[in-house]
Amino acid sequence: MSTGKPSLKQAGLSLVELLVALTIGAVLIWGATQVYVDSKKAYTGNEGTSRMQETARYAMSVLESDIRLAGYWGLINSSSTINGKASATDTVSPLASGASAIACGNNFAVDLDNPMVGTNNVYSWPSTCNSLKDLDGATWNASPVASSDTLVIRRVSSIEQCNTGNATASCVAYTNQLQLCANRQSADLYSTSADSANCTDSDPATAQSTRARSLRNLEVYAYYVDQNSKGLTGVPSLRRKALCVGTGGTSCTAVGFIDEEVISGVEDMQVQYGITDGVGGGIATGIATRYVNADQVGTNPVVAVRLWLLVRSDTPDIGFVDGTTYQYADRLTSTGTTADLGASGAGKAYAPSTSTSTSPTAAKAYHRILVSRTIQLRNAAGT
Repeated sequence: MSTGKPSLKQAGLSLVELLVALTIGAVLIWGATQVYVDSKKAYTGNEGTSRMQETARYAMSVLESDIRLAGYWGLINSSSTINGKASATDTVSPLASGASAIACGNNFAVDLDNPMVGTNNVYSWPSTCNSLKDLDGATWNASPVASSDTLVIRRVSSIEQCNTGNATASCVAYTNQLQLCANRQSADLYSTSADSANCTDSDPATAQSTRARSLRNLEVYAYYVDQNSKGLTGVPSLRRKALCVGTGGTSCTAVGFIDEEVISGVEDMQVQYGITDGVGGGIATGIATRYVNADQVGTNPVVAVRLWLLVRSDTPDIGFVDGTTYQYADRLTSTGTTADLGASGAGKAYAPSTSTSTSPTAAKAYHRILVSRTIQLRNAAGT
């Protein structure tokens, strides 16, 4: 039965209220999206920085171990008594005369009187050095960073293949690999297992004194920076020409060099040498009096090496511009700035932001870190 009263109707949202609600919702969604994007960007940036730091640590660890042992010859402390060595101006040594052995220079493998040499702001090895086999057996066609330094280290392995002063000496002799057999007075270079197997003591009664002999693999590494890395065109890498090291005589088909990648992401390497000054070239005290470039060392003893590595991210960061001007070693603003590490950039501070390229992969679109380390030589001046 009707009471005669009008029925109540449910009121809805007005258009203004709906628009306000939609605006608030949109702002909240936009804010949440920005928080996510910023968090993602921060995470990616931190991860990229961590990867660059890890790259720098690994590259430094490899270089440091070689630099510290440059000029290490096992039982002898000087290359002057090594038989079989040869300089770059000597006739090609029959121990390392194959095309791969001399691809980077005459007697490149056996120039043991130069345990550590380098070039300043230039890659000067011959073109035959640019097409060596890599660890996979494929030819690596090098594209060196023209204004980066190079560094060559010569030494023997810290691991003995045998020592005839030991009661259970068992020589591991390889064919097609250079090995150094040394006693306390002199040493001989061998390149065949038949010769290396003769690294024994002719007088066992004195084996524990001065006639014990040690057989070690010769190691030669020539470091440089390439514009590319294995499988990653356009990503720079630290690489080295390495004297082939055999494993049971199966991995080296001849005495010679391969081209192996140390790690990708290294864009530049600069090296300076700590020398001791003095009359007639100075006397090594173990303390560097100043640091000079490779072309300024002269006859001064080198007792330390100062190393810089510029490490770059693998991928560009869209919208990012690297505005840092990198000054290190002899890359100084006083000699100009460059956005190109090619030959024209030698000796100039590196300023990626000055690049005129607007492409997403321009030099200025990458993140970088610069690391440095000073390394003391353990075998400076034959000590």
